[in-house]
Amino acid sequence: SVSLHLKNGDKFARLLEEAPAVGPCVRELHLTVSQQEQGRSWVDRLLPDMAPALPNVAALHMRGKGIYRAAPLATLQSVRSIYIWGCEIESINEFCTIMSSFPHLEGMYTNEMFVYRSKEITVKNTAQPDNFKTLVFNSARIDPGQLGEWMIRENIQKSLEYFACCPIQQVGVPPMSALMAAMGPALKHYKIALIGLVAQGGFIGECRFESSCTQRLIPVRVCL
Repeated sequence: SVSLHLKNGDKFARLLEEAPAVGPCVRELHLTVSQQEQGRSWVDRLLPDMAPALPNVAALHMRGKGIYRAAPLATLQSVRSIYIWGCEIESINEFCTIMSSFPHLEGMYTNEMFVYRSKEITVKNTAQPDNFKTLVFNSARIDPGQLGEWMIRENIQKSLEYFACCPIQQVGVPPMSALMAAMGPALKHYKIALIGLVAQGGFIGECRFESSCTQRLIPVRVCL
């Protein structure tokens, strides 16, 4: 497990050159980009050259509240799990590129992620990860309509078994419902929590949503 940031990135890059046997031992990579880094970050500058020496990275962690772009991350083709913790993605196009660039991706987990809007999503799904099973959004800010439509169009959702989106504004429920309907019988578990105004009251209790793909009533606990 290796944790890299602006102050030690160059040093680790030199280590990989001097001791190439180190790279294949790295299974988990933690990247930190800070808000103070303007323009091209150290990840943009160093990761593409380091990636060939890191052929076995299975878990990729991104944090630091800085802005991440897809191109340098996509050089780590062995990644199976992506964790985005409290940082920003340059655009929804970049986020969709990240989601569709890893042929072995099994799960994506986000917490307090902020994704800037794009006029439209032009990304094509190139990796076709048939083993993509888990997608979790916790306190994430991303356009649900754009994301849902793109995932359905590119058939990204076909193998998902677990989907969570907590909390979600009421306007985001219809596009997320359409996305879950498109997941079909592969979907085994989903979790949604609505966000509401204080004036609307507290805990709302048990609610039931009908899934248009299976015509089954599924009990869901919704918290306001």
